[in-house]
Amino acid sequence: MNPKNLPRSVTSEFKRTVLPRLLFVLPFALSAALLWWSLDRIKPVIHESEELTRRTTKLTQQIEEMEARRATITRDRIEERYSAAMGRNFAGQDAVSAWLEELRDRAITLALDFNPRFGDAENQTIASENLTLIPVTLEVKPAAGIQSGRNAYQRIMEFSHFVANHPKRADLLKLNLTGQNGTAARAIFHLNLWGLAPKS
Repeated sequence: MNPKNLPRSVTSEFKRTVLPRLLFVLPFALSAALLWWSLDRIKPVIHESEELTRRTTKLTQQIEEMEARRATITRDRIEERYSAAMGRNFAGQDAVSAWLEELRDRAITLALDFNPRFGDAENQTIASENLTLIPVTLEVKPAAGIQSGRNAYQRIMEFSHFVANHPKRADLLKLNLTGQNGTAARAIFHLNLWGLAPKS
């Protein structure tokens, strides 16, 4: 039926009651349709964002685990190096005597006379460790009446190398080298030995 043929009262009733309701409902319907369309379009982005968040969380956990492992390894290495450094100190008189015997044997092998003199020990506290500083002077010279295929300078330098590279900690403070007739005649080593202080 053509609306033009409807009675005027029906048309006016439609305009007065139904049309305003339609105009009121229409924006909500359009908003709902737009929202559904937006959600449908944004779902892949949401899934991608969730996946990125999961990956980021996993990477963060892996980084934290790696940093924790590195901290443990670093601590272990520091403790290992500290223990090794402390192990180089002389642990009592027996260790000092053994060191002297090694030096004496090397001096004899090199046809050198070897004369050690000790000073007064001094207690030191370093990094909460109680240590003893023992000054020692070593006088080394060619042994009288013993011939060698090498000159005295070479033999004294080899002895110096042995002292400097010994596993026990003996800090060389000064080396006096005197010569005679174009070769070394005597060497005096001024050393500090580091020892562990006796437990009280």
